[in-house]
Order: sequence, then structure tokens, then C-alpha cells
Amino acid sequence: MRVARAIFLGLLPVAAVHFGIRFAGVERLWVTVALYHAICVAVPALHGLSREELKDARRWALASVAIAVALAAGIWAVGRAFHARGWISPPEARSLLLAVEPWTVFVVYSLAVNPFMEEWYWRAFLLPRSGIAMGGALFGLMHFAGFVVVLSPLDAALLSAPAFASGFAWGWMRRASGSLWPCVVTHLGADAGILALFQLIRTTPSP
Repeated sequence: MRVARAIFLGLLPVAAVHFGIRFAGVERLWVTVALYHAICVAVPALHGLSREELKDARRWALASVAIAVALAAGIWAVGRAFHARGWISPPEARSLLLAVEPWTVFVVYSLAVNPFMEEWYWRAFLLPRSGIAMGGALFGLMHFAGFVVVLSPLDAALLSAPAFASGFAWGWMRRASGSLWPCVVTHLGADAGILALFQLIRTTPSP
């Protein structure tokens, strides 16, 4: 029963992202993002999630910042190299990213809000119920569910593979540190690198 409940709670945001993009479209991505973040806040609130998750984690502070910077730089560098060789960003990727407007507002909102919202739901709320393996798998599935609406299943699987890996890594970090903040800070670094890469794809002329 407990496992089934954890799966159900993990599939809520998966369904919200998938059907939000399917019906609202990339052009109205804000609708899906708002729905997803509303779930990230409302469901834990209904279950009375404790603020204990936000306790101090000073001994992880330097490591968290260092990992965040490394993630941002690494994702940008590797992604840029792969993009130059045509190994990532399917042909339709640029047109999809160009449809997300206003882009600057989306970037600022994503950096300011998304890392905390996702960590609050997936690592603070769901992790104690699902465990690291199941929680990481559901986190990756949520990204795949969004990508597969607009990309081929293969491209969606390739682009969501890092989300599966990061879901496991952040689950371990939450358990090891005893706090949510290291996950939030490193998640911010990852999102910064991804958004920088998306900006590159947006500004690269179509062949």
C-alpha cells in the first residue's frame, strides 16, 4: 500500500507535465509550469510537510556551490560540443524553444523558482515515501513525459537520461546531507547550464 501510494504521488506531476504540454502546447508552456509548480506546493502542504527539511547545512555549503558551478560549466561545455556536432538538439528543438516566450522571463523564473519547487516535491516530500531509486526513476519519467509530447521517443529518452541520473544523485545528496539546500543549490547550477545551452540552440541559425 505504501509503495502504491508513493507511485501515485510520483505520477501526479508526471501526468500534469505530459497532459499540460499536450493540451496547452509549447507556446503556452507557462500553463504547464504553473500547474506543475502548484502540485509541488499543494500536495506537500496537504500532507503537512515539515520545515525541518530546510534546516541548516553549512558543512555542505562550499561543496554545494562548487558542484553547482561545475555542473553549470560542464553542462554548457559538453552541451556546446555535442550541439556543434549535431549529437543533441533534434531539428525541431530550435523551433520549439523559440516558441517559449517571453524567453527572458522564463529563464529568470526557472532559475529563481524551479530548483526549489522541484526539490521541495521530489526530495523533501516524495523521497521519504519512495526511496532514492523509485523517486529518481519517477523524476526522470516526469521529464520524459514532457519531452515525448514534442519529440520522438528516442530523442525524448536521450534528453531525459540526465534527469534520471540527477534524480538518483539528488536523492542521495538529500539523505547524506540531512538538508534540502544542497540539492536546491546544485539543481540551480544544473538548470543554469541547461538554460544557457537552450539559449545557444535558440540563437543558432537553422541549417
